[in-house]
Amino acid sequence: MPRILTVDDSRPIRMIVSKALIEMGFEVGEAEDGNDGLKKLGDSSYDLVVLDVTMPNLDGPGMLAKMRERGDKTPVLMLTSESKTSIVAALMKLGIQDYVLKPFKGDELRAKVIKALKLPADYVAAKKASSGGATAEADDGKLAVLVIDDMENVHKKLRSMLPENVILETAMGVPDGLSASRNKKFKVILVDAEIPPRWSNSYACYNRPPVFGAWH
Repeated sequence: MPRILTVDDSRPIRMIVSKALIEMGFEVGEAEDGNDGLKKLGDSSYDLVVLDVTMPNLDGPGMLAKMRERGDKTPVLMLTSESKTSIVAALMKLGIQDYVLKPFKGDELRAKVIKALKLPADYVAAKKASSGGATAEADDGKLAVLVIDDMENVHKKLRSMLPENVILETAMGVPDGLSASRNKKFKVILVDAEIPPRWSNSYACYNRPPVFGAWH
C-alpha cells in the first residue's frame, strides 16, 4: 500500500487531502510545517509527499531543498495558490513531480497523485473492485446515514428532516450500530452521547465510522 505524507500548516487542507487519499486506499501521514515534515520523513519512509508552498517555520521549497540535500529522493507533489508561469516554472526546477493549484477538486488531486506515483489510470476503480466495491452510496445513488439512539422518536424526527437522496438506517444501541457498520459503509454515523448502559457496552470499541457525530 503506498504511503503518502501531506505537509500543510492548514489543518482543514490536511484533512481534505487525507480524506481523498484514504478513500483511494493509501496510508496517510500528516505534518504541520516543513520541520515537522522532515522529522516524519526521517522516522518513516513514504512514497510521495504532498507539500504546501507557503508555511511558517520552514516552507515547502525550504523543506524540499533540505530533503534533496540529505539525499531524500521521495517524489513531491506541490500545492500552491500561485498560478503565475514564472512561479510555477521555479517550482518545477526544484525537482517536484507536479503541482496542484489551490483551490483544487478531489478528482484533480487524485489524478495528480496517481500520475506522480506512476500508477495505472484505473487504479482507483481497481482498488474499489478488489475491496468489494463498498461505498457510502446505495445502488440507486442515495447516501446512507446511520443514527444510533435509544429513542425511536429521534429516529422518526431525523428521518423527516433528511432529503430524499439520503437513506436513514437506525440502531437502538452501540452493539447494533457496530453490527450495521460491519455490513455497510455509511457516509455519516450519528451517535447519541447518552445511551443507557443496557444499549451500550463501550464507545471505545466504536472506531469504524467515516464521520462521527454526537448530540446532548
